[in-house]
Amino acid sequence: MAEQFYGFDESVRLFLEHLKRQCYSTETSSGYGKDLECFRRFMGEKDFPLEAIGKEELLKFMDDGRNRGNRTSTIGRRLSTMKSFYKFLVYELDFPVDVAARIRIPKVYVPLKNVLTEEQVKRLLKAAQMLGPCYHLLFSMLYYTGSRLTPVRVLERNHINLAEGLIYFPKVKGGKDLYLPLHAALQAPIEQYLVEHLTEESRYVFPSNRCPDQPLSPSDIRNKLRLAAHSAGLDTSITPHTLRHCTATHLTIRNVPQHTIASILGHADLRSTMRYQHLAVGHLRDPLNKL
Repeated sequence: MAEQFYGFDESVRLFLEHLKRQCYSTETSSGYGKDLECFRRFMGEKDFPLEAIGKEELLKFMDDGRNRGNRTSTIGRRLSTMKSFYKFLVYELDFPVDVAARIRIPKVYVPLKNVLTEEQVKRLLKAAQMLGPCYHLLFSMLYYTGSRLTPVRVLERNHINLAEGLIYFPKVKGGKDLYLPLHAALQAPIEQYLVEHLTEESRYVFPSNRCPDQPLSPSDIRNKLRLAAHSAGLDTSITPHTLRHCTATHLTIRNVPQHTIASILGHADLRSTMRYQHLAVGHLRDPLNKL
């Protein structure tokens, strides 16, 4: 059977279609697309055959990012995109060689983000009330579930079980389902919101004001969070993910076991949760005082 190859642009199109078919989030697919477009610009051609890309080109792509002052995390993410792209080429398009397989992703030190104290979170949520019940509930849910933005943003009303006090996040990062108990601080606000503020036009809990059949956009949520932070007298660089870090940090300080926090956050790898462990060191005080 004759071998069939595609140009880079056509292969990227097929790759993005594959991601959609595999139910990757819009944000994830968009991120892959931007990284691949960055590589296309690096190659300096409108389109080119995949055979023109070798390991050397990928290494030069990394070097180019370094020379431009890109962060190591950005360089590593772009290489990770190329690795995923080549796996698709090999397994789905029968491309003969995975030239990205033997390139190591650079090690990245990721410091913990600055997090808010519990008192600051309360101030933030109180300030969010001025934005209306939709945003106040959304920000409260981000904190009291420790969720990423996308699962909360696209949450559907039938995924909230008030009778049993449960909330269901389908296909969180990694494609796994996540069930969490509703925090006591969310129960009454959700009941009131569903009855008094949410219409039947949308299946989403947090619908767009302009398109009720669509969820709120990530940019709108981030902008409103900055407004709430400014009103509360806090750093306006706060993002939805900051609230997730706050959840993990506050639970760690309260000595909640790390494997429990991992279950709440939906971490598949406990190492992702262990980065917060240094925040709870009270149990080490007595042993050190023996010196």
